[in-house]
Amino acid sequence: MPGAKRSSSPSGSNAIRSKPFVIDLTSSLIPYQTYSMKVIHSYHFLDVASEGSADGTPIIQYQLHGKPNQQFRLEPVGEDDWYYVRCVHSNKVWDVVGASMDDHAGLCQYEFHGGVNQQFRFEEAAGKEHHIIARHSGKYIGVKKTSHPVAAKETLGYQAMQLSEREARYPTRFFFMIS
Repeated sequence: MPGAKRSSSPSGSNAIRSKPFVIDLTSSLIPYQTYSMKVIHSYHFLDVASEGSADGTPIIQYQLHGKPNQQFRLEPVGEDDWYYVRCVHSNKVWDVVGASMDDHAGLCQYEFHGGVNQQFRFEEAAGKEHHIIARHSGKYIGVKKTSHPVAAKETLGYQAMQLSEREARYPTRFFFMIS
């Protein structure tokens, strides 16, 4: 794929590593618009696990099925370029579990409380590409990634999480598609 960064492990194995999301916005970011978010390296979409509606249900990547648990609405915080990401099916928002500052802290849905661990920014990386950044920690949000496309099926159900500084060096392209 043009612009994709390719890498392989020294042994040629299908090692799994975490990557930050990078979003390719097909047009300007539209507040209150509903989007499906495609993880380009795996061809899967962000998804609230098992169509769950409970607080703490993980945000994962999963194959496209088009149900409302794969649809997210971007709601401006009211200052700068920060957003709440609302899960359409449950009316809950993205939340970094426990407002953790730790690497690999999970991303889930949770009842809106307006805390900074529920606020995210889409930072321009190159051209139309963007990274998702958690406001409370300043860390990239990412998902496990295989180093070989054939192994992508194995990543179904991997949870979105905060990445370490080292892991955040390898951007993954991510597309917002209007639902």
